[in-house]
Amino acid sequence: MLLLELNSEDGNHAWDAAHSGLDRSDPADNHNCAPASIAMINHYWAGDLSQDRIGFEIFRNRAPGPENDLVYSGGFRVSQVTLGLKFALGADPSLKPASASKETFWEAVKAEIDRDKPILAAEPGHVFVIVGYEETPAGRFVIINDPWVGSYELSIDDYLLDIYWLMPDARVPMSEESELAIQLDSDGDGVLDFDETERFGTLPDDPDFDKDNLKDKDDVRGSIFDDVFGYAVTHDLLGRDYDGDGLNMELDVDSDGGGCFDGMEDYDYDGKYLEPETWNFEDGDDACITGTDEILLDENQIYDDGNHHQRLQTLITFSLRVIERGKLDGLAQIQYSHTGEFNYPECSGTHDIGLQYYQARLQGEFFKTPGQEGTFVSFQATPASGEPYIVQWNISCQGVSPPYEENKGWSWGGTNGQLVDGSYDYYLDMSDKITNGEFWQETHIEQGGFEP
Repeated sequence: MLLLELNSEDGNHAWDAAHSGLDRSDPADNHNCAPASIAMINHYWAGDLSQDRIGFEIFRNRAPGPENDLVYSGGFRVSQVTLGLKFALGADPSLKPASASKETFWEAVKAEIDRDKPILAAEPGHVFVIVGYEETPAGRFVIINDPWVGSYELSIDDYLLDIYWLMPDARVPMSEESELAIQLDSDGDGVLDFDETERFGTLPDDPDFDKDNLKDKDDVRGSIFDDVFGYAVTHDLLGRDYDGDGLNMELDVDSDGGGCFDGMEDYDYDGKYLEPETWNFEDGDDACITGTDEILLDENQIYDDGNHHQRLQTLITFSLRVIERGKLDGLAQIQYSHTGEFNYPECSGTHDIGLQYYQARLQGEFFKTPGQEGTFVSFQATPASGEPYIVQWNISCQGVSPPYEENKGWSWGGTNGQLVDGSYDYYLDMSDKITNGEFWQETHIEQGGFEP
């Protein structure tokens, strides 16, 4: 699981790897006694939970988003330890105050250990596991497995613990094997499926959720390790959502709001800012051609005995960068929808394909047009259409099966325009070409961050 607070990209204690051994100076290690002890007990009964998974269950609702939802530089309240135990064992533990009576505590230890049940115990600021006991002429001792220092014996006659937890008799130990998502990275983007669905809000089968041409992990990496704004560097959430639009970098196609898709600025796609790239934390340097192209067909055909209505809408958002003098390279995000309905006295029906998406690569050019003001921009899309799709009608017509309509893929081949003072706007009303309704196209193109 990715630890966003840890400013360590490489080595034995990296943000994206299991830590090999305890490092007492590492804030990701030095407050883990509670989840480590809970993991010991879970593993004793054949579970296999990691400390990260236990910590996440305890902290998952501490704040919105994946920040501060794993263990990092902070202790645990008693209620949080109880919650972690309940999750790890699938049943409620019993919390006891050890200070009530040494005799009561000693009898509880003997009874539980004789039944092969470890005990979780705590002193102020520290948690460990009692795994045995010993009574000798020298005194009464509990045998402890301590995640901080290892195994040792502790005399209850000379030392009294603060509280302890007795384990439930009916247990269903939680296992990561039952949560395949925590072991899989289905789309190969470097983020576990569990992190994608439970923490980041991305998709386990889409390596580039926000379609900015950076893999999800590279987006996350850029937001936490940037030298100036990185969240792991500053612990300021500005690094996660620089433009303040409510979308963290892995969810935001243009993280600084400057117009360029993130992958058009970080064009070696590694989540790092290296000149001559532009910076995903500076909206004023976005050297891109950007814009939108929207097409709407909303037609209502009216007949003597009923009507047939359909609505097709396409919104294209595009971003291109200059790759050499006069040449452009970029991306377009195409989203489209198609709904329809018909109504007749004896029969009615509806269909809705939902909101669909596809991505196209753009290549084009720009140049000054002799005798004209401004700059001419033109670019083409590959592919020029999305995948074919099926319209499935839901109908209420007696004795009639729902029809299926196969439609060719949504088509958009690119656009062009003459930019004057850095922008181009175009509107075409084609409503006169349909029976009743509206049919139009609206295009906006603008340049930023460079002089053509």
